[in-house]
Amino acid sequence: NNLDDGSLIWSQFSDISITIKSVNDLPMIDNVMLDGSDMVGNVINMHEDMPQTLLISYSDEDMGNAIPDILTLVMDNPNDSIQFILNDYGSNNTVEYLIQTVKDYYGTSAFYFSVNDAVDITMKTFMLNIEPINDPPVLSLSSIPSTLELGNTFNHEIFIDDPDDDFHAFSLSNNPS
Repeated sequence: NNLDDGSLIWSQFSDISITIKSVNDLPMIDNVMLDGSDMVGNVINMHEDMPQTLLISYSDEDMGNAIPDILTLVMDNPNDSIQFILNDYGSNNTVEYLIQTVKDYYGTSAFYFSVNDAVDITMKTFMLNIEPINDPPVLSLSSIPSTLELGNTFNHEIFIDDPDDDFHAFSLSNNPS
């Protein structure tokens, strides 16, 4: 193209070169699955003492560059009663964790997963809601004498340990008369 400055004198033709520099694209957390089912939102519901598998897929548009980004994955879990055990770095940018709690733990806790490409960080917050299940009580008895003289009274203590602190009622069947 040539230009005119208003005096009808045209400029010489010239080539213009435009260089578009690449910018860093944010890494992405694409999909989250719990035991093979797509999650909706960021809430994970599970039951106490029942481990679940969490599969997270991630991506970065810069992975296709001549010098691809190196991604760093971080699982941040501030709750000592919940473990995220790394099972596998899968193909196609996936990571798999086994979510496991200490015995009889239930409650709600937040945890964070982030993908870092050394320039930008993408983080997702999850809420883990662990529902209680009814744990069976454990009964223990004081020692029972092997013999008892006729006419003597026998007192016996029963101890109950219930992880859920449920109320318990006792009854006696086949009561001797």
